[in-house]
Amino acid sequence: MTLTYSILTYLGTIPFLFVSALFGANFYEILHIELESLKTIISIYTVAIISFISGSHWGLNINNNNFLSRFIVISSNIFVLIIWFAYLFLLFEVFIFAASVVFVLLLFIDQKLSYIDYYSEKYFQNRLIATIIVLLSFFIMIYFSSIN
Repeated sequence: MTLTYSILTYLGTIPFLFVSALFGANFYEILHIELESLKTIISIYTVAIISFISGSHWGLNINNNNFLSRFIVISSNIFVLIIWFAYLFLLFEVFIFAASVVFVLLLFIDQKLSYIDYYSEKYFQNRLIATIIVLLSFFIMIYFSSIN
């Protein structure tokens, strides 16, 4: 686990933190950003991040021919399709719930890969912390979007 990877992992959480702060403090009104635009921005970023993580799982496992690798390759495609269709057809709050479930499932896969020494423990720890940050950000967004 390089320092660069750790830094990039945590930098990837900044948009989630930033948007949740905008939701929480109603800063989007001060910045003259419509709430629906903010929801679209974070939804598209969420789709991109889930696609990125799923793609890395797919890329690392495509050449292996064991049950776990086949499961990961298939599930990575399913996760991207789920999140894409959730973005297209579901309300924001339902989309965020679906994204939360997918993030937890992706973390579960990383935990399994760490357990069999495919990933380092440090990698998994970073993913765990980043996922917690994202889930807490989602909670803040949902809470404040429901009272606004």
